[in-house]
Amino acid sequence: MKCTEEECLADFVIRKKTRLQYPGACSLEFQSVMQILTKCLLKWDIKKRKSTGQGILGTILAFFGADEEQGRKTLHRHWQIWTKEMNQTLRNSLFDNDLNKRKEARITFTKLVDSFISVGYGSQFTVTHKCMNDNNQETTIVDTPENIFKENEPGCFRDARHKESCNDVNGNVMFCQSCNKNISTTYIINQSLQRWKDICLPGIRAQDNRPDTIIPISRERLDMAAYLHSYHMNEGCARELDPYWGKKEIRDILLKYRFEEHSANHAGSCFKKGCECRFLYPFMSSSHTYIHEDRGDNNNNNTLRYSLDGSTNTVCPFMVILKRPMGCQFINSHNTAISEVLNCNTNLQIGDASQVFYSTLYTSKSTQDEDGEKQLRIGRAVIKRIKRLIEETPIINEPNGITYEPSFGEGLSRVLSGLNASTSRAKISSTMAHLISCNNGSRFVYSHEFSNLLVTQMEATLEEQETFVRIRTSKVPGSEIQYWTDSLAHDYLHRPIQPEFERICFYQMTSEYKKEYKKYKATKFDKYEFSENHPGHEFSRLSKLKYPTIPKISLPPYKLCSLEELDLHHEKSTEKSYDKRETYAKMALIMFYPYRTLNDLKIDGSFWKQFNKQRRRYINGKKTKFWPKGFDILQNIEDILLQQKHVKRARDPISIATINKKPLDIDKTHNDRKNIDRVADILDMGTQSRLVLKDFTSNTKEFIH
Repeated sequence: MKCTEEECLADFVIRKKTRLQYPGACSLEFQSVMQILTKCLLKWDIKKRKSTGQGILGTILAFFGADEEQGRKTLHRHWQIWTKEMNQTLRNSLFDNDLNKRKEARITFTKLVDSFISVGYGSQFTVTHKCMNDNNQETTIVDTPENIFKENEPGCFRDARHKESCNDVNGNVMFCQSCNKNISTTYIINQSLQRWKDICLPGIRAQDNRPDTIIPISRERLDMAAYLHSYHMNEGCARELDPYWGKKEIRDILLKYRFEEHSANHAGSCFKKGCECRFLYPFMSSSHTYIHEDRGDNNNNNTLRYSLDGSTNTVCPFMVILKRPMGCQFINSHNTAISEVLNCNTNLQIGDASQVFYSTLYTSKSTQDEDGEKQLRIGRAVIKRIKRLIEETPIINEPNGITYEPSFGEGLSRVLSGLNASTSRAKISSTMAHLISCNNGSRFVYSHEFSNLLVTQMEATLEEQETFVRIRTSKVPGSEIQYWTDSLAHDYLHRPIQPEFERICFYQMTSEYKKEYKKYKATKFDKYEFSENHPGHEFSRLSKLKYPTIPKISLPPYKLCSLEELDLHHEKSTEKSYDKRETYAKMALIMFYPYRTLNDLKIDGSFWKQFNKQRRRYINGKKTKFWPKGFDILQNIEDILLQQKHVKRARDPISIATINKKPLDIDKTHNDRKNIDRVADILDMGTQSRLVLKDFTSNTKEFIH
């Protein structure tokens, strides 16, 4: 770290050149980092597909990751993570009708959040501030930002989020209580660094002899201090012994300043959705973590949530407002352990069901538009130029009356147009190509493998209706080729006759077993023969999976109605609810109740009577043939339906209390985008960069497992 600015710049240029020259090496490094995060920090065994203990986010139950590439040709991953600590009981109690249970649940919830999410620079974050009083006398104050500064009004924060107004605010969201000077978070960070500099290098002469410690620190030196953090600190392999650069408090501030501090003037990606920062920065400071509810005007955001036990409770959009010290209004919600070990940006989000729904859509979105943006610009600009040349080319008239029109340019334009259209869905960078080839051809990673639960096929088979099956051919030695129907419905209905299969439901068997074909001799354990009624019992068998899978439910949406339509608070079915109840009960029993024939699912010819009997036993804490976990899955499906139909994303306190003074002109913005000079964009290629935040998303919602 004790080097000149020229050496810092040279290091920056070399790393950039190496990154672009060796994309495969970047991919390998990224894969190594993800392995460290998964195995060591999250405590997840990739091979055994289970948690090995409590990690930095808790005890992992499942996760989903989507890899993307950002403008600097580096990779990042968006995560969704389910933890044991954020269990169903805790989540349901956040809006319990019993106020005491609700309060207790929220205290537990916020403590868990504070244990793995941080939005501050640490407990040693103090500053040296020089004030000028009315007599122009300078006084020096050394204290925490909370005791020196005060925040401006919420309207100032709203302006600081705006695409244009943020330049006027320039990050000055605070002021000194003594001298009324406007203060920015960058100023506070620099003053905190100056305080530590005065402690580590006492005396003006000592500081003058250290040009490498000049504040504000240059971008290149800040980058170097951040990416070397884990090597220099915490007993790293190249421990830094310098009194200034070896001070952990200083390096922690620089690490977070480099990777977690959101720019006061924002970046282009902040305004993808409108004229205000879509990440909602800056936030106002908060003395504690709490759940902020957005009930809307006249409580119009309130929604009734229906439970399988027949109860209802009122829910509304909410967001978690994190404990945020003064001077940290622009800092990302991050995990300190990940930042210090991996030397990178992290962004953890946690919230209500809408947060989970949004995260699911965002992480699984197509990246083709972003990956092919530059290619499309080139193609459109070239096609546009060729068309202009065609228009400027004169038509040649021969004396004999024959007219010739040069066709080469038009033909080339048509060819390029076709190529541009045909390759618009097949774009990928070299770095991502290497990663995908190492990840079995996919940019997505999952904690578990998946299997298919064909509920519609099972229903048709039970009711002896036509359905799609696979026809297989098998040959028994000494006989002719035999044809047999292969379907998951037959596998369950004609499952083995051993006792352990009598009480297993369709969902469980799909999750824990798979069908294998008799191409080799069966081992003694974990192999089970189908009953003789199975069409392929001579050619196939059941095999127990080493690790369970997560079944993907194949089911028409109208088959499982909302719980509201079941009218659970009435014992008897009405004319309106009768068919809804029967259909819902049939689907639930097919998935989670053991059976071999259609009549096994009924009592007195009614699916609902059978389901309702099991439901009541479950509510009363009695043992049920219906798989208990199935009730949780059905409730999760209900919550998803509720989210899709009613629940909105919560507005933060600043958005509720203030107005946007410069709302977006949609028509004007659309026209501006259409009139972009494509040729100018091409000239700028290679110099453009954009900020994409890594999104280690931790959610609180279990969907199906």
